[in-house]
Amino acid sequence: RKDGMAPLDCHNTYITNSVIECGDDALVPKSYNSRGVDNMVVKNLTINYTKWKGFKYGRSTRGDLTNSVFEDIAMVHTHSGIALYAMYGCNVTNIRFNRIKMNNVQTPFFILREGMGSTTSPGMRDIPISNIEVSNVYGQECSYIQGSNKNGQV
Repeated sequence: RKDGMAPLDCHNTYITNSVIECGDDALVPKSYNSRGVDNMVVKNLTINYTKWKGFKYGRSTRGDLTNSVFEDIAMVHTHSGIALYAMYGCNVTNIRFNRIKMNNVQTPFFILREGMGSTTSPGMRDIPISNIEVSNVYGQECSYIQGSNKNGQV
């Protein structure tokens, strides 16, 4: 059970023209310090037969995910397509998802903004998701998009 690609605390990263098959999450950028992940460009990616997420960021991450683009991505047979978390004070800002196709996926989206980690960070903002095609959704779970109250704002 290993992640496909797990870039760590990186800036100005380009991942293009790749195929990922793995036993865990396919593309899971991570940040364990304040450096975060900035200016990541992922294009022309095919994700096949992952056990969990096609794309996942922020579940156990401390640094921010900022100014990044994910486009022209095909996901086939994944548990979840896009899983995006803003937890423990990390910010997820200015992230664009465009031209994403998902086929045979149980949960296309799982997006969670948890406000308890920080009272000063914006959490999650400026995340356009466009040109998404989803087919053959299976299972009993639904897509999950939730925010929690933080300083009177959700």
